[in-house]
Amino acid sequence: MNENNTILFLNWPEAWNAGGEVAGGKGWNLGRLHRYGFNIPLGGVLSVGAYQRFIEENRLLADITDIARIVTIDAIVEKEAERCSSGRKNGLLLQCRHI
Repeated sequence: MNENNTILFLNWPEAWNAGGEVAGGKGWNLGRLHRYGFNIPLGGVLSVGAYQRFIEENRLLADITDIARIVTIDAIVEKEAERCSSGRKNGLLLQCRHI
């Protein structure tokens, strides 16, 4: 914990006990796998509170919001479709992965 009583880092058992709202979904699931005997590398996870505090203290929320408005699934699909259609050579589709 820090001076604001925010838990910053959780080991795997702590992440499982804290739940997804505190540990985040990935952290909680890794804690759950560890609990049930899966071989999870030694470590842990930064808490959701630690991430939120980092965003606030570095004034990143506006930047993240702007990026989230620009980077949408529609924009990604459109860009990938353009790339795929420009990759045609002699009727063959080159280097187009599934989207």
